[in-house]
Amino acid sequence: SRMSEETQEIKLTGKQKEFCEKYLGEARFNASEAARLAGYSEKTAGSIAHALLKNVEILAYMRELQSAQGINEFQTLNELRDVAY
Repeated sequence: SRMSEETQEIKLTGKQKEFCEKYLGEARFNASEAARLAGYSEKTAGSIAHALLKNVEILAYMRELQSAQGINEFQTLNELRDVAY
């Protein structure tokens, strides 16, 4: 399917992937906390987290992680939308 071809082309840094994993995991959708846990500096964590959540590749990678983990995508997308706006 086209979707799986697109997601295979996601190119993120290790830090960005770590952000996604922390965001969906121990940071429990707290983007600033996820950025700190992924190794971004305390000072820039908030603004970096905000930018990362607007990054199409970041969101695609999170969707991939969620389907692998079986997380309810509808619920998570609602939480992402609430955070983004």
